[in-house]
Amino acid sequence: MKYIYLAGIVDPDPYWGEIKLAAIRDAVDAIRADDPAAEITIVLNSPGGDVMEGLAIYNYLRRAKVNIEISGMAASIASIIALAGQHVAIYDNSTFFIHHAWAFLGESNANEARTAADRMDAIDEQLASVYASRGLDQDTIKSLMDGQDGTGTLITADRALELGLVDEILDPAKAAAACLNSRKSHHTPRAAASAAGAPTQNKEPDMDPEKTTIETDASCDDPETEQAEETTVETTETVTDDPDDTPAEEVEELKKELEEVKKELADAKAKLEKSAKLSASVKKAHTDKATSQLSWPELVAKYGYVQARAKYPKTMKAYCEAELAKGSIR
Repeated sequence: MKYIYLAGIVDPDPYWGEIKLAAIRDAVDAIRADDPAAEITIVLNSPGGDVMEGLAIYNYLRRAKVNIEISGMAASIASIIALAGQHVAIYDNSTFFIHHAWAFLGESNANEARTAADRMDAIDEQLASVYASRGLDQDTIKSLMDGQDGTGTLITADRALELGLVDEILDPAKAAAACLNSRKSHHTPRAAASAAGAPTQNKEPDMDPEKTTIETDASCDDPETEQAEETTVETTETVTDDPDDTPAEEVEELKKELEEVKKELADAKAKLEKSAKLSASVKKAHTDKATSQLSWPELVAKYGYVQARAKYPKTMKAYCEAELAKGSIR
């Protein structure tokens, strides 16, 4: 399974746009070039954006035959993109938001406003046809677009499943567990074969015995990762039937190494703190030295008369005595 993450505003504009058809097409093409039969899942989280760009993305993803997972929100035109999947799933804490098309009219006269309204009615019909493809009737679609006050409807995961907008509700905890199980099966070819009921004689899988291929499941990786990667990991150990049977000696050795690392980190932290204190002390000394070299007028200019008199009475006294000696002060 390969994952492509789409998050942000749908718009072809290079400044505003975060979800663009061109970038999606490049990502899908790159995966299919490497593996034409690869199963791709689009993980979507978007507040919507440009209608025409969204429809273009919907049409492309329909042809690309991908699955969709809604993680967060599929709002406005993103609710259309979400329906492009052959299989559409939504996390149990995620939502749809459906509303009538709208536009920034700015400064416009009555004719321009009427024209814009006609165009938005036409767009509503385009969007309604996509919702209808999931089995919704026209009355239900209009009701969802209207909402209680004409601003649209927020749809929970349960309601989306009930309406037929999605095929499955995902539980994040179960998804994480499935991810871990998937990784374990990739690490242990024999264990996976055994679970499937296949024979587990001494015959090894048809692969280079010095390499094991691990396909990372992006659903539990860094959410900023745009797609899962296949990593070839060099190994010199033979895979055992049970990956959890780690020898006790190895466990103890790992514990010792962990303690050593912790000690090194603690020492490094202590050195950094000592260095920071020393640096602060040196800086203060330099500041004090520089300040002590200032004349009384300069101290007054820097701190004001009241603070300068309180901080540097000796400097003030010496200055006054010098001025008296010169006859400047009478």
